[in-house]
Amino acid sequence: MLHAKIEAIQALFAQSAFNENSAFQVKIKGNRLLIPYRFDIRQSTPKCIQSALQTRATNGFIRQQGLLQLLRTPCDFNTPFIIQLLSEYVLDIHLACIKYCQQQHQAFTGFAHENPCYLAKSIQRSISYWNAYYRQRYAHYHLFPAYQLLRNMQEQSELSHCN
Repeated sequence: MLHAKIEAIQALFAQSAFNENSAFQVKIKGNRLLIPYRFDIRQSTPKCIQSALQTRATNGFIRQQGLLQLLRTPCDFNTPFIIQLLSEYVLDIHLACIKYCQQQHQAFTGFAHENPCYLAKSIQRSISYWNAYYRQRYAHYHLFPAYQLLRNMQEQSELSHCN
């Protein structure tokens, strides 16, 4: 099922004219997935894929709508889309992700283990956004919710790797 979703989404991306240089690459249970940073969604896209793709929309309200759909339907396929949102600048989206990520702890730990460089880059980006937008609200980046959640995933991944 997961492999079929990944193939469907890759075929959808291949039909569009997205720039591979403005995309991020991850693995989901061994399957490589290249995700555009931003993407316009066609109405004919299957709902489960459409929700994930909405998180890459140019309109922030559509991104949040896509996230809310993802949070209602747990699936390994959702993980990279949620982590990407955590590495961006919208605090309301970060806060919406926290409970879901804690409930789906194993999926996120497994993803972090499989994508350590991507997760490290996400952590670095969360620090950069904290510095640019949230330094006044959170005195230190260690207090920034997105950083805490991403760093916790990284630590859990490292612990599971040692076992």
